Amino acid sequence: MAARCPAMRRNNEQQPRPEPLIEDRFTIDSTIVSLAKRPDGTFVFIHSVGGLPPSPCDDADYDDSGMPLYDLGGSHFVAPPIIRGLMIPPPPSECVDVAALYERVRAYILAASDLSDPDYADVLTAFVFMTWIGGSMRVRPLIFILGEIGSGKSRLCDVLGRLCKRGFQTSLTTTFAGARNLIQTYAPTLVIDEAKINWRDENRMEWVRSLNSAVTGNGQILVADKERIGSLHSFDFSGPKVIASTKEWDDPGFNSRVFKIIMKTSTKFYPTALPHPDEDSTLLAIVSELHGLLYRPDIDPSPHVESAAAEIGEAGYQGRQRQVFAPFAAIIKAVCPARYAGYIDGLKAIERERLEEMGETLEGRIVAAVRTVRTRGRVEFEPMMIAEMLNADLVDARDPDRVKPERVGRRLKALGFVGRRSNGKRLYGIDDSGFAVLCKKYLPEELGSVGGGSAGDSVGSVLQKSL
Repeated sequence: MAARCPAMRRNNEQQPRPEPLIEDRFTIDSTIVSLAKRPDGTFVFIHSVGGLPPSPCDDADYDDSGMPLYDLGGSHFVAPPIIRGLMIPPPPSECVDVAALYERVRAYILAASDLSDPDYADVLTAFVFMTWIGGSMRVRPLIFILGEIGSGKSRLCDVLGRLCKRGFQTSLTTTFAGARNLIQTYAPTLVIDEAKINWRDENRMEWVRSLNSAVTGNGQILVADKERIGSLHSFDFSGPKVIASTKEWDDPGFNSRVFKIIMKTSTKFYPTALPHPDEDSTLLAIVSELHGLLYRPDIDPSPHVESAAAEIGEAGYQGRQRQVFAPFAAIIKAVCPARYAGYIDGLKAIERERLEEMGETLEGRIVAAVRTVRTRGRVEFEPMMIAEMLNADLVDARDPDRVKPERVGRRLKALGFVGRRSNGKRLYGIDDSGFAVLCKKYLPEELGSVGGGSAGDSVGSVLQKSL
């Protein structure tokens, strides 16, 4: 057997992979380390040992490549090469009043962005704080900004990228491998604009699959190195992320894991162009105090998550909704309790609007069609029947909005309908209690109008009374 060339041997040698270069709130013998950008444009590590005030690490050796090498608590931190677009915060300053800082962040978001609905202000403010002090939270929901062209999505992405911890703005044209390396090295807040999905694009499909695992703290993804036989590595893709798109993502798993911000074109005045981040004194002062929160272990939202989840459950939100809403509620309870009641009220207004829009989704249209079929006395039906009802107003058989029976069948199964074979046909049905849940979720107006039904009435009979 011919011997392999030296180059092949080198490629197959197991080389140690580099560890993350920086980590906020990373504790080694009570040492907390973060990266900061000085006013002169240079970068420096900030550290705090044993609860002492943070100070710069000015004493440094240098590695073979000439990069500063800091030795803290027996572990080495190498100053990474800073890539363009990564928002490195200014050195930390002491935050005397955390609630006042919350109000300043909230005011900055409202003043600098075209946020037409103020109910979203507390959600976005809590998200900004989560990027700085939410590292110990097991669930950190994603923000999904949805709106037409010109509705202010990109401006809101810019504002959030400036306020969040190490914001980095990109798009889905970035390869997933590049994003993975960025997260491993810098642990940024990814702000992904123009995130329109082409479901035939494998790179973008890999994004969607990975984002579905990015909400919880155990979002580990396994990757094999094609150039190294037998190599297998895991990396953490979790962490704060903002995604903006002009269209919904047709992925139920993803949609259940995000807090959706609906942008609408408004006539509100806001600055045409924001100043450069290094020249925005208001922004620098805010971010400096946010950076200082890293050295405040007394500000921890984690203990508030369970109580917030219970209170949100009492407000009528369960399952994934409660999982998404609770972390932001915990942040507000820990940072600015005075805003908590307003957050809950805002959730109710947002949820009502969301339910009205869900009635216009494919799932909502299917449930509405099933309601019509059930009022006609049919408890089981073929997907073809529902598809014909959905396509009734479409004249052109090649219209891209036409819904195929196969797609209806997949949605029916996802909604909880049970299928069975009968005389060579696939029939679907659901019990009254299951259909009541779907009506409450997708047809709030119709269900709200039948509140006078008695407890013994079935959903079908109550709906029949309302028609």
